Amino acid sequence: MLKLFYIAFITLACSCTASFANQANLVIESTDATLMLVKVDGYPINHIPQTGIRVLNLWPGNHSVEFRLIDSNAGETIKYNSTVYLDPLYESSYLLYHPSAHSNYLSLASKVSLLQTAVIPGSVNTIGSLNVYNPPVVLSTQPGAYNYFSPSLPQYDMVVKNRPEYIAKPSFDICQDVLSAGLRDSLIQDIKRHAMDSDKYRTAKLGINANGLRVQDVKAILNEFNWDDTKLNFIRTTYIYICDKKNFYHLKSLFKHEETEKELEDYISAANLSR
Repeated sequence: MLKLFYIAFITLACSCTASFANQANLVIESTDATLMLVKVDGYPINHIPQTGIRVLNLWPGNHSVEFRLIDSNAGETIKYNSTVYLDPLYESSYLLYHPSAHSNYLSLASKVSLLQTAVIPGSVNTIGSLNVYNPPVVLSTQPGAYNYFSPSLPQYDMVVKNRPEYIAKPSFDICQDVLSAGLRDSLIQDIKRHAMDSDKYRTAKLGINANGLRVQDVKAILNEFNWDDTKLNFIRTTYIYICDKKNFYHLKSLFKHEETEKELEDYISAANLSR
């Protein structure tokens, strides 16, 4: 009996070790607060744009990473592809530099061992049965006091379906000050003076300021944009200000392409899970 127990214990220990040995984490942070939608090996990680993410339970080795970077000033989406290498039992942190639409690049900033147990107070998270927050081993230092190790980043577990996503919420009740019909009509006239979507987008965002919105307000603004991409990014960056989200289905008819409608549905599903 003792022999059988010993064999079972060794088997379990080996299987746990093998499980953790096949584990690696990935952190990506934008250096200029650019919003990112990320795919790893073709798998969508987040539907709500973030400035940084932590991806758990990846296989060690090379992974392809596809970015869709959202310009919060112009409402445009920029695509960028790269490859990252993950060491087994390490969390590798990469910084995304975004100087311009044509010169994005990733740089490895630090690696954190997942083997040693060290908990940072107020930021306790676990991978399997291991606490994973340790003092980072910084590989390269950039100018300025940049935080290479951010336990507060949204986490996405590759093995968990329907992962709740993080969406920023105002610290006050936005619906106490809803955009008036008069201000909306004045804003629409200002938007009409521009021909390019990037200028229309900037005008719309400035005009909204910190007002709450109704779906009919959003619909009136979206009708002034030329491209689905701009419309979708406007919704992504103003959704938290919409007070009557139950009427959101009225916006689906404003898109020309089914693919964009699907992206909108994915975003809304993720946003509703985060509420």
